[in-house]
Amino acid sequence: MCSYQYHNFKTETITVLNGVLKLQIEKKKLNLKSGSSYTILPKIKHRMIAEKGDVIYIESSTPELDDIIRLEDKYDRDNKY
Repeated sequence: MCSYQYHNFKTETITVLNGVLKLQIEKKKLNLKSGSSYTILPKIKHRMIAEKGDVIYIESSTPELDDIIRLEDKYDRDNKY
């Protein structure tokens, strides 16, 4: 499970290569299957969850690498990579 987070400027596209990824977008949860993708715009709270087995996905984004605001994180990381 990734942290529940958002970005002020960064846009991300998540593309699932293998498995089923549960994508939490604000209060909605979507199941993305292999070959599916979803684009997350700035300010949208989100997290990626692998509930049933391994998932391989690609995250493509605009270049704002330090633009992360973590709202929940089970690893106690701060807001920077």
